[in-house]
Amino acid sequence: MARGSTRCSAGCQVTSRLLPPVDEPNRTRNVLAGETRRSTCQLGLMELTRAQIDDFAIYARRSETWLAGSRRHLAVFEVLSDRLAILNMTAGRSQDEFSGCHYSAYLHAGLAVENAVKAVMISEDPTIVQDGRLDRKKLGKRSGHGFVDIAEQILGELSKEERHILCNLEEHVVWAGKYTVPMQADVLYDQDALQRLRSSPMNEREIIRGLVSRLQVRANAA
Repeated sequence: MARGSTRCSAGCQVTSRLLPPVDEPNRTRNVLAGETRRSTCQLGLMELTRAQIDDFAIYARRSETWLAGSRRHLAVFEVLSDRLAILNMTAGRSQDEFSGCHYSAYLHAGLAVENAVKAVMISEDPTIVQDGRLDRKKLGKRSGHGFVDIAEQILGELSKEERHILCNLEEHVVWAGKYTVPMQADVLYDQDALQRLRSSPMNEREIIRGLVSRLQVRANAA
C-alpha cells in the first residue's frame, strides 16, 4: 500500500496525497501525541480518540476549510456553465450531456453558497461542531441544506432575483441537482416551485458569483 494511504470499510485504497492540504486534518499530531484514552463518542463503527475529536473541531471550525469547498464548487459551476453555453449553440447536441451540465451546474453553485454560509455560521457559533460531529439542528432546515433564510440573515435584504436564485439553488442541493425523483410527490405538482426551477434571470451567473463573493467576504470577516 502506498505511503499515506489507508483502506475504507469496503477495502478500497484511499491515498491522502491526492487531497489538498486544507482537506486533511493533522493526523501526524494525533499520532505523536500518543493518545491512548478513548472517547465514548462513536461515529459509525469507528471509535475516536479525544485527540482526533479535538483535531476535527479545529479543522471543521476553520473558515478556510469551508471556503475552500465553496471556491471549488464555484469553479466547477463556471466550467459547466461554459460548457452549457457551447452546447446551447451546438446542433444535434446530446440532450443527456446538456441536461447533465444544467442540473450539475446548479448543484455546484448551490454547494458553493452552502459552504460559504456554513463558514459564516460556524465562525459565529463554533458549538455547531461538537464531539466529533456537526449539530444538524443548528445548521438549519432541510437536514442542514436549507440555506436561503440563513443567507438572507447574513447578507441582509435580498433582491427579488437574488432570493429567486437562492431558492432555486437550494432545491438543487436538496434534490433536483442529484435525483430525478424527490422524496415527496407533492413537489412535482407544485406549479409555482416547478416554474421557479425552470426560469432564471438573464444575469443569473453574475448574481451567483456576487452572492458567493459576499458570503465569502463575510466569512473572512467573522
